[in-house]
Order: sequence, then structure tokens, then C-alpha cells
Amino acid sequence: MLADAATAIEGKFYIHGGGLTKVTPPRLPWLQPLAICIDLEVQELDRDSQHRIEITVFGPDHEVLTGPDLHPFTAPRPVDLAEGEKPAFHVAMTHNGLTLKEVGPHVIRVVLDDREQIDLPFAVTHQRS
Repeated sequence: MLADAATAIEGKFYIHGGGLTKVTPPRLPWLQPLAICIDLEVQELDRDSQHRIEITVFGPDHEVLTGPDLHPFTAPRPVDLAEGEKPAFHVAMTHNGLTLKEVGPHVIRVVLDDREQIDLPFAVTHQRS
């Protein structure tokens, strides 16, 4: 999920402006804060080991706007899981200033450990007069 801002604390997301699918800046270029919220299910063997999230932002012509930015992390072992509860690890990352230069489709690509890929699309549009 994309949002204006987010954090993950004690197994919960705290999200401001979540579900973002479109940015309508007053002018271009525009410095836009964006947050990425990802709910990862970490398998038993992957816990307590080093992992890496790679984030790349693509513009309308598939050109790289930023990245790849690498973010290492260790998925902790879940504590006191209830029966039927999935062992999730919440990741929230805020990019405080993504420079948007043109209208059109954009994609934030998130790659986990060089194997799992999540694409988070959003549109940049003109303001209506």
C-alpha cells in the first residue's frame, strides 16, 4: 500500500493518507512524500536471519527516478502467536522527497531478497483548472 506517511510499531501500521493511487501536484517538478507499507509473512526458516528490501521508483517511460535503494532488516521471531494467527512482519518506509517531473503512470517496485517482487503503481496527474 502507498500512503502519505506511515510507521509500523508493535505489529501495527499507523498510516496517514493510505491507499494512495494518484498524486495531483500543483506544479511540476514536485517534491512528494510517499510511504510504502508492506505486510510480509516470514517463513519459519527465514526468521532471525538477514533480509534485504530493494526499492526502485520508475516514471512513465519506465526510466528509473530513484534507486535501487537497499534496506537490510532482520525479521524477528513472533511472540505469543494465537492459533490461526499468521506470523507477519510489518514494514513501513517513508520517502520524504520523491521528485515527480511528469504526468503519467509511475511504479514503485519492491523486491525482497532478490526474489519476491511487489509493484505499487500510482498516477501523477494535472490539477484541473
